[in-house]
Order: sequence, then C-alpha cells, then structure tokens
Amino acid sequence: MARAETETVKFIRARATLKRSSILVFLFASYLFCYGDLLKSLVLLWWKDDFYSHGFLIPFISLYLVWVKRDLILQEAPVPNYRGGIPLTVLGLLMLYVGQVGGVILLGYLSIVVSLTGTVLLLFGIRCLKTVLLPIAYLLFMIPIWGIFTDTLQLPFQLFSARLGILFLSLLSVPAYLQGIYIELPNITLEVVEACSGVNFLIAIIAIGIPMGHLFLQGWRLMVCLLCFAVGVAILSNGLRVALIGFIAYHNIGGDLHGPLIGSVHLLEGLAVAFVGYAALFAGVWALSKVPRKDKIPQTPQTPEGSPQRGERMRIGTWMAIERGRGVLILGTLFLLFGLLPFSHVAPIELEQNLISFPIEIANWKGEDIPSDFPIFKKMGVDSELSRSYRKEFGRAVSLYVGYYAFQTDKKEMVGYEIDAFFQNAQEMHFVLESGKTIEINYVVDRTGKKIMLFWYNVGERVVTSQYWVKVYTTWNALVKRRSNGAAIIVSSDIGKPTDIPMALSESQRFISAVLPVLQTYLHRENRQ
Repeated sequence: MARAETETVKFIRARATLKRSSILVFLFASYLFCYGDLLKSLVLLWWKDDFYSHGFLIPFISLYLVWVKRDLILQEAPVPNYRGGIPLTVLGLLMLYVGQVGGVILLGYLSIVVSLTGTVLLLFGIRCLKTVLLPIAYLLFMIPIWGIFTDTLQLPFQLFSARLGILFLSLLSVPAYLQGIYIELPNITLEVVEACSGVNFLIAIIAIGIPMGHLFLQGWRLMVCLLCFAVGVAILSNGLRVALIGFIAYHNIGGDLHGPLIGSVHLLEGLAVAFVGYAALFAGVWALSKVPRKDKIPQTPQTPEGSPQRGERMRIGTWMAIERGRGVLILGTLFLLFGLLPFSHVAPIELEQNLISFPIEIANWKGEDIPSDFPIFKKMGVDSELSRSYRKEFGRAVSLYVGYYAFQTDKKEMVGYEIDAFFQNAQEMHFVLESGKTIEINYVVDRTGKKIMLFWYNVGERVVTSQYWVKVYTTWNALVKRRSNGAAIIVSSDIGKPTDIPMALSESQRFISAVLPVLQTYLHRENRQ
C-alpha cells in the first residue's frame, strides 16, 4: 500500500514538473518568436561595432547579478501583479511594434527592457522586481543608445587629449605646438581624430565597473569613486598615448606614421585606453574593498521550525502562481500577438517614375552618371538610387545623390548610426527657393576638407534636416497614413582650399533651386493620388 502511494506521489510530481516545464517553454518560445529578429540584429551590431562589442558580456553579467541575489529572491513568495505588469508589458510590446513599423530600431531595443520589467512584475510581483531592478536596468548597456551622449563629448575629449599630449611631450623635451586638435612637431603634424579621443571606450569601462562595484564594494559612494577613478585613469592614459606617438614620430622610431606631412595618432589603438581603464577598475576594487563598512549588517531572519525553508517556500509560491496559468498565458498570448503584427505593416510605395529616367539636362546643367560616394546607403537597404554629376558650360561640377526608400523597417533605415560619420558637425542653414519658399537644409564640410555637402531628407511632403525628426515623421506616417517611404538627398561639390567654399556653396545653391522642383515630381507620388 505504501509503495503504491509512493508511486502515485512520484507520478503526480513528474506530471507537475512536466506541466511546469511545458508552460515555461511556451513562454520562452513566444518571447523568441516576438523578439527573435531584433535580438539577432542586436548581436550583429555587437559583432560589427567596436563601440558596443562589450554587449556580448552584458546579458551574462546581468544573469550573474540575479544569481548572487537568489537567496534574497527566494525569501519571499511571489505575488503576481497583473494591474501593473500587463500595462507595462503591453507598453513594451507597443514600443516594439512602433519601432518595427516606423523603422525606429532603437525603440525596439528599448522595448526589450520594458517588456522584461513588465514580465517580472506580472509573474513575481513588486518585491521581486525591486530586487532584480539593477540587473534589468543594466541591460541598457547592451543597447546602442549611448552614441547620443558620446557624440557630444568627442570634440571636447579630442581637445583635452591633445592638450594632455602637449603637456607630456614638454616633459619629454619634445618641441611641439598645439593648434586645436593638431599637434605640430618639427617633422610632422599629428591629428587627434575622433577614434582616438578615448570616448568610445568609456561606456565599456563604466559598464564593467558597475557590477564590480556592486559585488565587491559597500555602498554606492564607493562605486562612484571607483568609476571616477577608472575613467580618470583612462583619460590620462589617452593623453599619454598621444604623447608617446608624438615622441615616436619626433625621433622617427620605426619610420613614418602615415606619410611625410600629416599623421594620425592612431598608431597605438584606442583599445589600449580600455585596457588601462579595466586595470584601474581592478586596482580600485582592491583598494576600496579595504574601506571598513559603516552601516550595520542586517541580521538574517530566522526560519521558524516546522515551516518550509526559503527555497521551498519560493518554489511552492512560484509554481502556485504559474500553475494557475493566467500570467504565462497572458504573456505568451501578448508576445505571439505582437510577434505577428509587424507582418501587417505598411505596404511599399514605389516611385511613379524610376530615378534612372531623371533628366540628364536641367536648365543649363548637363549631367552624367557617376559611381556613388555613399555606398553606405546600399547596406542600409535603399531601394532606388541616383548618382549623377551636373555641370554648367562655365562652372564647377555639382554632384547629386538621391536614395529612395519605398518603405522602412528596423532592417531598412534611411537614417542611423552608420551614416553619422558622414554628417558630423553639420549645421542647419536657411535656403530660399526661386519660388520664394524658404526651407532648411544641412551644410557640412567633410572630414578631408575637400568637399562641401548640402543634404536633407524628404519624408512625405516634409523637408527634414534632423535624423530624429525623420524617425518621428516616418513613424507617424506609418501608423496614421500606412506608409513609411522617404528619400535622402545630398548635393556635394569639390573644393581645393577653404577659400573655394563660398563659390562652391553658391553654385550648389543655384543647382538645388533648379533641381528641386523636378525632384519633387519624382518623390511626391502620394500627393497626386
């Protein structure tokens, strides 16, 4: 009899285990169905972009932060919070959908953190969410949002690194003169380019420093001290690296750096800055961990005799909540639903006339097809391109590039971090058309100083200069008008020296006045429907 009861208990436990496993597999599968493509694109970003290569570590570090808190998590039985969890999860999934439809991939990435927060709140409750809030928020370091902040720091850090380099060179008795980001030596001129500013590696240092401080230091004040110390050491090491390259160049050790006249301080890779920062983190943790703890150590609550142990209570409570199936069923249904929605997004809007048929002659300008100077748009999924050089009989050549997108998604974007390097330091300028209408376009001199570029974006009827407003208007059109088409237009002209800029700019403006009315007849098909 006892044996029969034992077999029955084993059968019931095995059945319960199978049921629990199946519903968790259902939840995991529905989540992958919804976020699979987005997670894949995120991994590809980590692989291709050195700035976010630390993203591979972030999920594992986040899981480890959860693991070290497992005893605290197991103390309390879960209390599912449907009232807060469902709206938060839906908000995250709406962010995913809007990002998919409007081609705002960053919004989709952020939705991962939001929906994950909603999932924890729905299944386990507010107390558990408070415990794992740091590991969840830490996932933001794997998302490409930090360029927004580092872009504004590039030039200041370039200037600061150049000044530090000059200071260290003087200590090494090397004659040098500083002019902006250029260090002039008797035999060579060095430029502290953006890749060598050291900014790109500060985010990685901070991302590694936060969990180290959280795990090994007592209190947030010591963590802040650790991060400031590591970042400060990395910045100083970058200035020392600049000086070292100047020293090598001045003494001609190992030959020329990048030619006889001008070199770039990129001989010693900026990755060395990150390694110095990591070393500073370990040294800082070792030193700060010896600081005595001032706060009282909380006493571990005693478990009354005869009551379930903490882990047992957690397992009982968790599976009581999950066995009901409501939370998992709701989450799985939401993930499956929003995973299907992107397939019903806007239809592409093709050009009424192909750009190949764009006029060779416009007013007094005669054109010829040329290879594109902007192959990056091909990688970004452009549907139709025009690259042509136009010239008057007695004038300089002006190049026209048009990249048209019939629709945009998170894999086909008209703007993105990939083209930031082309248009950094661009300024808005007012431009008056022959019709008297005033529009705003962007103006920039490229990095080489040999070309000026006037560029803007067409989103529906709007002429837009800001990449962020391109995203906003594209998303609005996709949700309201069921279309996400647009075009990037670039007018460029070669310059031999800075004094040529006014003439090249004037010639480019006259060309825009002539070409814009013709271009609008190609791009604004929906206005005539």
